[in-house]
Parts: sequence; C-alpha cells; structure tokens
Amino acid sequence: MFFYAQTLLRKTFSYIFFTRMRAISVAAILVALLLAGGLGWWITRSIDRPLKRMMGYFARMAEGKLDNVISVDSHDEIGQTLQMLEKMQNQLHQLILSI
Repeated sequence: MFFYAQTLLRKTFSYIFFTRMRAISVAAILVALLLAGGLGWWITRSIDRPLKRMMGYFARMAEGKLDNVISVDSHDEIGQTLQMLEKMQNQLHQLILSI
C-alpha cells in the first residue's frame, strides 16, 4: 500500500510539474513573440518614417521647389543620404540661379 501511495504521489507531482512547466513555456513563448513583434515594428518604423520624409523632399524637388529645409537628425545611412540630398538641392538651386 505504501508503494502504491508513493507511486501515486510521484505521478501527481510529475503531473503538477509538467503542467507548471508547460504554462511557463507557453508564457515565455508569448512574451518572446510580443517582444519580437514590437522590435520588428520599431525597426520598420525607424526605417520607414525617414524614407517617407525623403520621398516628400524628392517630390517637392521634382515640382521645382528647391528651397526645402531638409532636417538631418541621424548619422546612419539614411541620414547621410539626406545630407547628400540637401547638398544636391543646394547645388541645383545655385545652378538655376546662375542661368
């Protein structure tokens, strides 16, 4: 009888342990998915917003408006591209004034 009770107790503890570990694993996976989704959204937004702003500058320059105030707020590749866009705009503006 003692052996049966001991075996039943071990099975019960094993089941409880398994249930808790499964719940913890599911929670950890959900947290990881939320973090990955948030990080992906943040990275996409940090790339998308400056590119949309740059496209607006290009559109205004294509319409002939060469006095845009181009603000560069980063020093990454997008910031360097905005700096070159500002330089190109200034040179085009000077070229048109000299004609």
